[in-house]
Amino acid sequence: MRTRQRGTLIVALAAAALVAAVAVAVALPAGDAATGPLDTTMTTVAAPALVGESIGASVQGRSIELFSVGSGPRRVLVVGGVHGDETGGAVARQLLAYLEDHPEAVPAGVFMAVVPSANPDGEAAGTRANANGVDINRNFPSDNWADVLSEGDRPTDGLTGGAGPASEPETQALVSCLADDYDLVISLHSQGGIIDFDGEGGRAVAEHMSAVSGLPVQHLDYQEYVTGSLGVYVPETYGVPVITVELEDSVLFPGLRDALLTAGTLAGDG
Repeated sequence: MRTRQRGTLIVALAAAALVAAVAVAVALPAGDAATGPLDTTMTTVAAPALVGESIGASVQGRSIELFSVGSGPRRVLVVGGVHGDETGGAVARQLLAYLEDHPEAVPAGVFMAVVPSANPDGEAAGTRANANGVDINRNFPSDNWADVLSEGDRPTDGLTGGAGPASEPETQALVSCLADDYDLVISLHSQGGIIDFDGEGGRAVAEHMSAVSGLPVQHLDYQEYVTGSLGVYVPETYGVPVITVELEDSVLFPGLRDALLTAGTLAGDG
């Protein structure tokens, strides 16, 4: 698959560079009185940088981007900007900026991918829904998908679940991306100030993130009315947990940053 191949290639290139460096060092002379002793300081191989690609386009043609960094068997996907009137996209972009400067911050053995804006039209307009008036997080092809949303699902008042399951191009881009063997999915939303979880193994990851970030573990009070969501679709389709971080504001504070980075060390343990 695309991302797994890319991660393997990066590791192979890094290994080749290290072997070449060692070979050169062995071939160099030990030095003499004229040149002085040989400098045997080893050069550190830099951590792989962010790699970006487009995974689809919105209703209005805006590109939906995915950026990845790190390599290893534990694969984590972080999704921001599902709702354009929330702060998940802003925090996801701050995480990317940090990773661009500190790619080594991704723990060993973890591959991390970030979609900063899953609903770019909604972000541009400042609306929860996409340009078709569909709530992307009610459009996933889960068993409980519905076009008419429950009155108990308060945030979705006036919106729909779409003309059909995964009817929206934004949802289709994420569905395609999710098929790439992730062990953990983290979705950034607001404004609850809590960490919610779905799926087997989700509680352990949520409790770890809570301990690191200080945000409490708690379910949304309207969760029973939610249909066609990422949190329903991913566990029932792939058997992996989804962590929903309900942000308090648009700031990636250090505890939250560290919680997002280290959550991957538990990926696949469910």
